[in-house]
Amino acid sequence: GVSMQVGVLHIDAQMHSCWAHRNATQLILECEPTPPQQRPEEPIYGVARDFLPRLQEADTVQALAQLAAEELQRLTGFGRTLVYRFDADGHGEVLGEAVAPGYDSYLGLHFPATDIPQQARALYLSNRFRLIPDANYQAVPLLAVPGGPTTHDIDLSQAFLRSVSPVHLEYMRNMGTLASMSVSIVVDGKLWGLASCHDHAPRYLDSGMRAACSLLGQFLSMQIDAKQATAEVAARLELRKLTLQLVAHLSDSDASLRRIVDEPSLLLRLARATGAAVVLDDQAWTAGETPPTDALLDLANWVAGMGHEVYESSQLTAHYPQAAEWQTTASGVLAISISQVHRHVILWFRPELVQTVTWAGDPRKSRQPDATGRIHPRHSFASWVEQIGGHCLPWSAAEIGTAGELRQALIGVVLRRAEELAAIASELGRVNKELEAFSYTVSHDLRAPMRHIAGYVDLVMETEGTALTARAHRYMGHVKDAAAFAGQLVDALLDFSRMGRTALKIKRVDCN
Repeated sequence: GVSMQVGVLHIDAQMHSCWAHRNATQLILECEPTPPQQRPEEPIYGVARDFLPRLQEADTVQALAQLAAEELQRLTGFGRTLVYRFDADGHGEVLGEAVAPGYDSYLGLHFPATDIPQQARALYLSNRFRLIPDANYQAVPLLAVPGGPTTHDIDLSQAFLRSVSPVHLEYMRNMGTLASMSVSIVVDGKLWGLASCHDHAPRYLDSGMRAACSLLGQFLSMQIDAKQATAEVAARLELRKLTLQLVAHLSDSDASLRRIVDEPSLLLRLARATGAAVVLDDQAWTAGETPPTDALLDLANWVAGMGHEVYESSQLTAHYPQAAEWQTTASGVLAISISQVHRHVILWFRPELVQTVTWAGDPRKSRQPDATGRIHPRHSFASWVEQIGGHCLPWSAAEIGTAGELRQALIGVVLRRAEELAAIASELGRVNKELEAFSYTVSHDLRAPMRHIAGYVDLVMETEGTALTARAHRYMGHVKDAAAFAGQLVDALLDFSRMGRTALKIKRVDCN
């Protein structure tokens, strides 16, 4: 648990501050000599009164980091103070720095993830303040009381006075550092970065100063969290407006997904992409700069096959080697699958971003074994420049979230359109049935009158034919022909009315 000051002890006529914390099974009590202080007030009050208002006025995360670095140096007197952030791969980038004369500047440099192993990161997350007053200290072993727990049974992970890894002490000496302090920056429950202090000479901080530095770290963490959350909300609101405009355009059209490409600017701005494609089975429609059509179809098939509703990668070649052929155009992809049955996929692309990264020493030499197999940290922290390709600008959480929202909105539009089409089809079916019934009735009822007309014409011609003039004979012939033709039309109408109820009859016809 959290370490708390529980009192003062006088040991050999010297005052010692006592701190206690609990672990899973034990209560750990730590005592350290406390030198007399001549401060007018505890530094923690100055941090709360003076530093916090300045921190709240900062506009960017980088400005926050710089303010924190300067305040830590003012408080503690360390020769160099750094504030750096971890990226998705665990590498650290120095965002803020304050250095005294005689200290190298690390501002803007990157530290490889291997400098802080995962085990150490877990400790930084649980134990957020660490001070090493003198890297040349002599560690002493724990002494076990007879009949009590052995030294191996005691967990000192949260202990302030616990010893430090020999590799880390060697790392400090290689940097020319004899004293160091670190304050964890925790945002949203994750280790966001560190505020780290170094000095060429030993430097001790008493409990009051340590409390002030811890509070500063908490203030910095909260302000970074607030700045990032505000930026995230603003970005989501802007992207949501674009989503609504795109969905409104689709709703005003025939609701076909391909119509999204009719608004290429909206589609590209939605994901801050340089290219986009809509793939519907074996067809693709594009906007901006995209891979060739065949490559789009293959990529869409690969994305759909993974079964993800939303897929993103800022280094596509690491997962899809075929992307190497067009990585300058599309090193990263953001994709949404609209259907689980059909290959209906929308893809956004970003081009390759070749970065020039300056490391604090060669990252390939961060851990070096000696002849006995013992691991040693690197000796050099001189700037080492590397060009990194095959990546695009990473997709932000706001962009990924907006893509998911667009997917849900498109599914809603498509389903609504499908319901409308189903209603139209149902109405057409009803009308067709009525038309079939009407056609059958009309054709059936008209057959008899047509036959009667033809029959009466024949009867008149047989009984009164000799009394009729040539003109009358001609007229009667026209009446009979017209009645016969009308009878054929009625028969055809009757056949048409039966088409939905009877099987079609196939008849061979000579086309020669």
